[in-house]
Amino acid sequence: MDNIQSSGLIMKEYPNLRPIARKLADYIIENENDVIHLSITELAERAGVSETTVIRFCRRLGFEGYQDFKIRTAQGIVPQLSNIHEDLAETDTSRAVMKKVFEANMNAIQATLGIVDTEAFEKAAQALYKASRIVFCGEGGSGIVALDAEHKFIRLGIPTYANIDPYMRLANATLMKPNEVLLGISHSGSTKSTVEALGLAQKQGATTICITQYQRSPITKVSDIVLNVFSKEVEYRSEAMGSRIAQLCLLDSLYVEVAKRLKEKSFDSIKKVREAQVSLRY
Repeated sequence: MDNIQSSGLIMKEYPNLRPIARKLADYIIENENDVIHLSITELAERAGVSETTVIRFCRRLGFEGYQDFKIRTAQGIVPQLSNIHEDLAETDTSRAVMKKVFEANMNAIQATLGIVDTEAFEKAAQALYKASRIVFCGEGGSGIVALDAEHKFIRLGIPTYANIDPYMRLANATLMKPNEVLLGISHSGSTKSTVEALGLAQKQGATTICITQYQRSPITKVSDIVLNVFSKEVEYRSEAMGSRIAQLCLLDSLYVEVAKRLKEKSFDSIKKVREAQVSLRY
């Protein structure tokens, strides 16, 4: 489907909609520019409908789901350069581009530091410290963050695994145990396979933790501990930039905190890993 004005598609389908779907349609038409910045939970709450209604509505219009609807709608009403970076201008020099990207990333880190709930952070660190196994999961850019977390936490001597395949993620989650931790990473908080994995793990008694920007999003409903990051970048763009940096910093902080709590055990594990990797370097 090409870039579109969602209001046009909605009006075409409007006569065939049920009353509850029309209620949602009315809200979207009146607030089209705002909707592209809302999570599915926030839209459902503001329109006074269920999340299921939102999903069905988007699919009826020909989209794969709400995220697809937002991205396509944004491409129709937002300047094209904003889909690359929210502050980018056609006249920007290379130096200006670097400055804007660096500043956006630094702002994301600073803003995240200001909003992270210290109590939630400490609970997450304690859960990871006590875990017999840790699984990190995420899609796309969040999957890369999950791999980075695996790279760090495995050095602490805790069995650690990063799961970036959606099918294996669900299989793994179904088999998790009460003394294990599943940490899901999703900027939007609406990545279906990540949300479903956390829900399955939670049912098995495992501790579930999420890192997301949106406090009211599906992922928070299946997470025992919620850690929020903040970045200015628009949520309708599928490529994470500032949020990815903030996620990395938050996980780095958790790594350091857990290592501190493990004390001698972590020191010994880190030393063994370093010694084992010596032969790989000149």
